[in-house]
Amino acid sequence: MKTLDELMPSAADLRKLFEAQQEWLLQRVAGRDQDSLFPYLAILLRGPAGDSVTLCCLAGDFNSDEGKRTALRTLGRSCFVEKQIPVCIVLSCEAWLAKNPPPGVRPADFAGREEVLLLMGMSIDRRHNIHATAPVTRVRGMICASEFSDPLTEGVQSPLLRHFYEGFFEAAASRVAATN
Repeated sequence: MKTLDELMPSAADLRKLFEAQQEWLLQRVAGRDQDSLFPYLAILLRGPAGDSVTLCCLAGDFNSDEGKRTALRTLGRSCFVEKQIPVCIVLSCEAWLAKNPPPGVRPADFAGREEVLLLMGMSIDRRHNIHATAPVTRVRGMICASEFSDPLTEGVQSPLLRHFYEGFFEAAASRVAATN
């Protein structure tokens, strides 16, 4: 059986999952007539049998903050129920990027916003985070993405992704409480 330290992801584990998801997303958008993109979560699962990656489409209400939190928490809980350890996750989605919006103004509500494809990743221990964006232009209403920015890893946080791990650890805590 592996120790907890052996199960913990490295920055390289997260970077590899991130780069694979970035390549997948650019291929998904290239040459396709689509006016929107469902958010996807790539999950690196680690267990006694080794590593595997699963890709989940988040097809529910991902436009509201509550919808995002619910979708991610539910998926996190399902990993625990299925006895999978999600050591790294990477979310890909459309997003609004706002530079210096006034306090309390969401990027979607900011007049100076920019539409982007967003990739953000986090490790289970929250020690490793990574973000990158690609500006989106629209041609006849369809998504056209350019190259992604260089990934940021220093000083990066992923508050949205925490909901996934909160769901995972809530399910674990419930299981422990039920057995006591």
